[in-house]
Amino acid sequence: MRPKKAIRNIIYTGKYKNQEAVFKIYDDFRITDEPISLKIFNKVNKSNILKAPELFNYKIINSKKGWLVMERIPEQAKTFKTPLNSGEQREFLNLFLEYKKYFPKKPTRDLLLAENLSSDKFQITRLNNGF
Repeated sequence: MRPKKAIRNIIYTGKYKNQEAVFKIYDDFRITDEPISLKIFNKVNKSNILKAPELFNYKIINSKKGWLVMERIPEQAKTFKTPLNSGEQREFLNLFLEYKKYFPKKPTRDLLLAENLSSDKFQITRLNNGF
């Protein structure tokens, strides 16, 4: 474990190739794959609503250390504000973790034809058919 006063991240804002950017140096006590996760998410993400900053450059020193340069999120960008207080957030997260831990990973019955659709197409079908 790391001392409480140890610095995990140093973040600078500036420009990278004439674009507003954030330069982040990380030295985390936990294993992290932030640059790779960001790169992969942006590669496969097709959402017009849920976005992540563009990754301009990065270097992974080891599983806990490295740096990255990513798009700076504009001040006026919409962010999600939870309507839950901290106790309600903890309760929700505990319930969600319990759900993820114990809910079956595979179907426990033969699926209906519509249930074999991708999750987005299945939900659209449900909505169009009035559930």
